[in-house]
Amino acid sequence: MKIRRIAPVLVLALLLPACSGNESSDRVVVTQPPAPDGIDEENIADPFASDEGLQAAFAACKGGTEVKGRAVRVASTVAPITNLVGIIAAGTDTKVTGIVPEGTNSHTFEPPPSAAQTLETSDIVFMNGLSLEEPTREMADANAKNAVLCELGTATLAPSLWLYDFSFPKAGGKPNPHLWTNPPMTMSYATIIRDALVNADPSNVDIYDKNYVALSSIGMQLDEAMSVASATVPANQRKLLTYHDAYAYFAANYQYSVIGAMQPQSFEEPTAKDVATLIDQ
Repeated sequence: MKIRRIAPVLVLALLLPACSGNESSDRVVVTQPPAPDGIDEENIADPFASDEGLQAAFAACKGGTEVKGRAVRVASTVAPITNLVGIIAAGTDTKVTGIVPEGTNSHTFEPPPSAAQTLETSDIVFMNGLSLEEPTREMADANAKNAVLCELGTATLAPSLWLYDFSFPKAGGKPNPHLWTNPPMTMSYATIIRDALVNADPSNVDIYDKNYVALSSIGMQLDEAMSVASATVPANQRKLLTYHDAYAYFAANYQYSVIGAMQPQSFEEPTAKDVATLIDQ
């Protein structure tokens, strides 16, 4: 496998939970526990929201066909997704190119013109969705005419389960998109990635499955460790203060309350006043 701009994979490997085996499934059912106390009523998702977008996104990810006579070419957006694809594709000739450089603010990133050529020649484009990388999605729509456009987050979680918060208020229309920090949702990402790669490159199904199962085993240990560790903290003391507001789904799963994020809603660097406000709350 050839891969570009891939961050160290160990941390991302530890984000995957247990999986049921190496057989492909038609759907990974992801449920979101009730949000912990402290979530504003106005930021609760609509429980009656249609899941048509979820179904369409999942079908799009499953829509690929076999690539014959050459290696599969994959483009991916943010570093966590690029890492997941790289882990599952390791040991094959699949070429993985990350579009959003590691350490870049994906919320404000504008893809350079050179990314258009990468997208144009790709067989699969893995994105997060949930409005995380809209400029890249627009470029993919315009240039990746023959590629599978797979939004992993949109294909994982129904709109009725999306979370909104201080950085991603419901009034703004964009949910918190950081599903991958929650292990069960990362499991869904990994399953969808594995299935899309197998559709494009069925001759390497055994390698994809082997990598997927190994990654899942590590994730199972992480998920269990998080559950055990969280149980030692009294429920009324499970509070998270983060730098970037990326742990809403993680917090809901392990029943923590996110009390704030150091980085402001504009995604600029926090000022001394921002930090002082968090300390005083």
